[in-house]
Parts: sequence; C-alpha cells; structure tokens
Amino acid sequence: MKTLFALLFWLACLPSIAQSASTFDVTGTLNLIDRPPEATPVEALTFQIRPLRGGSDVSAAPDKDGRFELRNLRPGRYKLVFPMPGRIEVFEIGARQLAPEDFELSANDPSPISIVVSMKSANVTVKVLGLLSGQSDAIALLVPADNRLTLRESCYSNGLTGPETAFRFVPPGKYRLLVFNSKYVRDVSAIAPRVRSFLGREGVDVDASAEHDATATVSFIKDETIEAAIREAGGPFDPFRSYQGTH
Repeated sequence: MKTLFALLFWLACLPSIAQSASTFDVTGTLNLIDRPPEATPVEALTFQIRPLRGGSDVSAAPDKDGRFELRNLRPGRYKLVFPMPGRIEVFEIGARQLAPEDFELSANDPSPISIVVSMKSANVTVKVLGLLSGQSDAIALLVPADNRLTLRESCYSNGLTGPETAFRFVPPGKYRLLVFNSKYVRDVSAIAPRVRSFLGREGVDVDASAEHDATATVSFIKDETIEAAIREAGGPFDPFRSYQGTH
C-alpha cells in the first residue's frame, strides 16, 4: 500500500515538475548613463521583455545598483519594452549582442544580461513647405526609425501654428519626419513606426545628434495621399471615423 501511495504521489507531481523544468531565470544589470541630475533613479524603473509569438510580458525591477532578475522565462524570441525615452548603448548576454526588437533567450544562455541606456537628448528644428496661411490643423510627427531607441513604437508630435517647429529633448537616433492633417494622427502613429515603407516617399529622414541640433525641411502631405496610404495598410483603424467625403 505504501508503495502504491508513493507511486500515485510521484505521478501527480509530474506536471508541476515538467512545467518547472521548462522555465528558467536570467539575472542582469541595467545602467543609466548621461543622466541629468533630476533624472529618474534606476530603482524606480520597471521594464519588460515581451514574447514575439504571444504570451505575457515578463517584468524586471532593478535595485539601486541596477541588478535585476527575469523569472520563469520560456525559451523563445522576445523584444525589450522600456518605459522611458533613451538610447540603448549596450544590450548583450554573455558575449552575444542582442537586438532590442527581436532576440532569443534559452536556458543555455550564460547570465547576466547587460543593458546600458544613455539619457542624452537632441533637438530637431523643422521647416514645413506647402503649409497654407492660417492653417491650424497640421501636425509634425517624428517617427522612430532606429532599433536602438527605447520607445521604438512611440512617435513625437508637434501641432503646427506656423511653418516652423522644433522637437526638444528627444533621444539621439534616426527618425522619419511627416507633416499632415492632424485628424489622421492616430492611424499614422500606429502604422509608421512598424512599416518602414509607409509614406516612404513623402517623409524626410532625420539623424538627431546630441552634439549639434539637426535641421530638416519637409513638405505637407495632402489628405488624399495620407488616406490612400492608410487604406493600403488596411485602415482606417478607428471604427467611428470614415475618411470618405472629408475633402
């Protein structure tokens, strides 16, 4: 009887044993450099890695020395999700460089992960061509086009009150600049960071540097051009808005 009970207990434990064996933990350090005095301390940040093929985010909360642990990971491909603007200078595990937007982790990887994020900032001055006198519905959108930016899917926007504007304190890196009617900003902001070819001919490439201000001249994009590009991408994505009859 004792033998039978022990066998049944062992069999009942098999699922939890198998589940535990399929996950692993990874340690690491996060270092914030080039920080202004008022910058958020590293221990106040929480960042995530997100599975590319579905599943829940895995969060890490660094201590005051930047040490963190990612727990109960499953082997697979992930992307780094960071909560604040910056530029990723180092992202590696062991001696292997990782791409922030698509990297692989497995139980055989040698810890720790090393992440170094620069908090330097840049300014971009913009001159807009083709803006009508008195036009108040135009918006300038600075679209990330650099996989080393922490907020790779978040755009910076400025409403225009004239033919010139400036983006202040953005992380150094490569961007695309688009100027168009502000009523399309939701769809354009959703598509442009993820689809490099979206409005590829209409935008202007900008390389923002911490060493000197960048300048760019860009043309206002007509409504019909924006609408055609959004429809080609499968939109509009707001079910309560239609672009038909807006001219």
